[in-house]
Parts: sequence; structure tokens; C-alpha cells
Amino acid sequence: MSERPQTPLETLFAGLRDALEEIAPDNLGNRLRPVLEGFFEQFQLVPRRDYDAHLATLTRLEETVSRLESRISELELQR
Repeated sequence: MSERPQTPLETLFAGLRDALEEIAPDNLGNRLRPVLEGFFEQFQLVPRRDYDAHLATLTRLEETVSRLESRISELELQR
């Protein structure tokens, strides 16, 4: 019988538990880094400043589309 796949959080906790059982305090960071990096690689994370920049661009595009739709409506009424 096969085991169910672990969720990302279960994988993180298992890795941390294993790392903490086998390490000494002086190399804790060296052991945790690959565990945490492996965990976060599963997600499509972007820096907040990039997210905000893309959001601002999207807002401007929505405003442009709205103006263009209004202009098309005006032109259709002039026919």
C-alpha cells in the first residue's frame, strides 16, 4: 500500500525534525538552509516590490481599456 503524498508543510516539518535530530548547534544554519530552500522552491514567490509593480501596471492597463471602451461607445453612437 502506497503512502499518500506529503503536503509541502508536512515535508518542511519532517525535514526540520530530521535536521534537528542529527545536528549540533554550530551547524544548524547549514543543515536548515537546504531544507528551507527546497520547501520554498515549490512555490512561485516573487518579491513584494515586483508584485506591486505588476499590480500598478495592471491597474493602468485596466484604466486604458476602460477609456478605450468608452471611446468605442462614443464612436458607435456617432454612426
